[in-house]
Amino acid sequence: MPPRVGRALCHAAFLALALLVAAPARAGKPDPREIVRLVEAIRSGSMAERNRAAERLRHLQDPTARRLLEDMLGAHGSETRANAAWALGITRDRAATAALLRALADESAEVRRSAAQAVGELGGTRTIEPLGRLLDDPDRYVRATALKALARTADSRALPPLLRALRSHDLELRLVAATALGRRPEVRVRQALRDRLRGDPSSAVRFVIARALAEAADKAGFVYLGRALGADSDRAVRRQAATLLALARDPESAAALRRALADEDEEVRTLASAALARRAERDQAAGQRSKP
Repeated sequence: MPPRVGRALCHAAFLALALLVAAPARAGKPDPREIVRLVEAIRSGSMAERNRAAERLRHLQDPTARRLLEDMLGAHGSETRANAAWALGITRDRAATAALLRALADESAEVRRSAAQAVGELGGTRTIEPLGRLLDDPDRYVRATALKALARTADSRALPPLLRALRSHDLELRLVAATALGRRPEVRVRQALRDRLRGDPSSAVRFVIARALAEAADKAGFVYLGRALGADSDRAVRRQAATLLALARDPESAAALRRALADEDEEVRTLASAALARRAERDQAAGQRSKP
């Protein structure tokens, strides 16, 4: 076969294959009538219908759907606006970010909460400052939703509002902030957690901080857990402290675990014994590795 003929046949075969691949894409283009039905289901359907519609729109990623949902953010009913904000978060179309940021100032707490959740789903650095402002929102659920959205970002610009929430009068905010900050490696975060461990009035917050510090092998966390193991009236706290002290290496933590072998709660005694055994195994393995 002459080379030119062979190349022509290969080119024809390639075009035929391209047409076959492109045909399903054209056939799969969203039907405008379906888009309208799905958006209407989000406006006024049952919860199950809204869930199905939002998931379908997420799959379609159609700009017409986004524009219709953005229009719904201006509807009269607060429930309709909240549904629209929620659905925009499910679709995860970042082109909707500007509209959702405007919805953070909605007069309805329900809409602000849905918008904060959606903004958290979309992410992005431009969302950090507006979410931080919501930490002063009069509605506690809006505050908590905004903080949870901030906690999901690893961007260092989220640190100031998270650290501010750690000092909030709102217990729920402090718990969320302590949990989120406990996963961060920055030195200033570790110091802020140590400071709060000494001064927070809530034992729940102190324990969350101590757990985070212990998991990061920070001595302050182990010291607090050792005290909790010997003195906390809540056996659930003593159980968790015994479990976490297995991570420690200092002799004070070992002494606290040995004292816990006489705890009135059987499970605390069992957990303390297991923690001591794990420490002994770890020390033995370390000793063997250090031998020449």
